[in-house]
Formats: sequence, C-alpha cells, structure tokens
Amino acid sequence: MRLGRNPDIVIGDMDSVDKASLPDGAQVIDVPQQNSTDLEKALDFCIKQGVQSATLLGLSGGREDHMLANFAVMIDASAKLELSAVTDHHTVHPLTGERKFSFVSGATISLLTAHGEPAVTTEGLKYPLENEALCSGGHGISNVAEGSQFSVRVTGGVVLVFIGHGD
Repeated sequence: MRLGRNPDIVIGDMDSVDKASLPDGAQVIDVPQQNSTDLEKALDFCIKQGVQSATLLGLSGGREDHMLANFAVMIDASAKLELSAVTDHHTVHPLTGERKFSFVSGATISLLTAHGEPAVTTEGLKYPLENEALCSGGHGISNVAEGSQFSVRVTGGVVLVFIGHGD
C-alpha cells in the first residue's frame, strides 16, 4: 500500500497487520493457525483456486531467516505451481526438468542445488555444464548468458536458477 497499490486479497494469520488499516474492498482471509507461514497459506489458497503460476515479491521480509524459509516454501510449492520470485537483484526460478529462459545477453546466471542431488546440463552459458552434479555451493555461481536465450536441464532434484537484473 506504501507503493500505491491496494491488495485484492490479504491472506494470513493477521499477526502483523491491523485489519482496520486495509483498504475497503480487500478480501481478508484470516487463517489463524501458526503451524505454517503466511506464504504457505497464500500458496495453498492459490493451489485450491487452480492458479497455474505466480510471481513472488518481498521474500526477504527484511530478514535472512525469513528469506531462506520462504525459498524453502517456494521450492516445495513448485511441484504444484510454476513459481518465480523477484528480489532486488535477481529473478529466481525453482527448476526440475528443462526450461528455456530469455534474458539480456551478459546477464549473470547462478545455479544452486535446492533439493536432492541434481545433475545439470546447460546451453547458452559461458561455462556450460554437461550432466554435472553441483558438488559445492560455488560450483554453479556467476555464470554468464552468452546470448538472449539459455536453457537448463535438471534431473534428480531441484535447482534454483538465479538470473541477475541489470548486469
């Protein structure tokens, strides 16, 4: 709302928002249980509504613990929804299977193991991977898109694909 946008729907346990401060017309879905995060509640709502894809904003919540927990929630939910997250510096996609991405040539691309023991193959990156396990945290970091398109194929797990903004 500080950015001049009014929500259509507000979902969560309402422990950090004053309902009276919400704009008229916003549907409030109060899910009071504390065993899941507000993001989990929102994604569960989307799945029940038949939503196919969503872009997540504000994953950090200004706290690293929230950011890591929200990425974990995103990874889990990506089995049911096509998800991406936009952060201050990246667009992030959880990926299993194969996907082509279209972005500006020269963009920084980082790949991080999110779940399982994925084998990764890439095309269109400066440092190609051919059915490689990302054996360390730094193995898939700071690659570079060579053209306007690149592809990533993942088997045996989930990888987070980070695509830099404005590199």
